[in-house]
Amino acid sequence: MKVPLLILYALVLLKKGASKIMILNCTVCNQSYETIFPNKKYCSDVCAKHGRKNKRKEWEKDTNYNEKQRLDKMAKRHQIKEVKTAEEIERLRLKKSEIDQKHAERIKNQQIELEEMAKSGDPSARMRLAKPNSLEYWKAYQQSESEQYNQNKRFLRLINDISVLDEYFAEKVVESIKEKGYIRGHTMTIKN
Repeated sequence: MKVPLLILYALVLLKKGASKIMILNCTVCNQSYETIFPNKKYCSDVCAKHGRKNKRKEWEKDTNYNEKQRLDKMAKRHQIKEVKTAEEIERLRLKKSEIDQKHAERIKNQQIELEEMAKSGDPSARMRLAKPNSLEYWKAYQQSESEQYNQNKRFLRLINDISVLDEYFAEKVVESIKEKGYIRGHTMTIKN
């Protein structure tokens, strides 16, 4: 049979000569109660529970405990967000790197395809590979427009009033662009 600790303590006190029964007031309900324990503050377990709760509330108020807890929780959430943000940034960086790599590969493949088309004589591929307004560009342009004219023979293209059928078209166009500082193109309709 187990004997409660409180009863054992009371027996020890009685043996030591503490047979004096005291009348104390409960700090919660202010009701009088009898006890042999000089440091007892509460008349019952219910009052003891309320007393501990009130003491805890006072301590929290005095030490600003709730505010410290709130700030600690906020700091932890912020750290978690920073970690998530860092992870998100790294994920996006890797995704962008992958996209950039695919884009560079696609550009490289298009460049190879253009070069092959230019070698086979495609004037539009030669134009895309040449520097803008260079002699090579205008020679390719002349070839493209001449082929279209030979198929249709109804429309003739003029650049700065120079016909694409002119033998020195490219050279004249480059020179006129340098002189005039602009490019003006128009189509002339040929009547049969």
